[in-house]
Amino acid sequence: MLAMLATIPTGVTQWDTLPWHTRLGGTIHALREDGLSIETVREGEYRHARYWLRTPGELEGDEA
Repeated sequence: MLAMLATIPTGVTQWDTLPWHTRLGGTIHALREDGLSIETVREGEYRHARYWLRTPGELEGDEA
């Protein structure tokens, strides 16, 4: 999940993680509890959340 947040410039929604991850909100909460800054924007008629990682840095082992 963290790799998706760090590498997808358009942000991440629950739809981006289905079917392998069904509790994105819970994971975002846990990442915030660990000290990461994650922005949430509600969008659309049903107010779905889109998340962006705002904590600067790089993933370890990322050779790209």
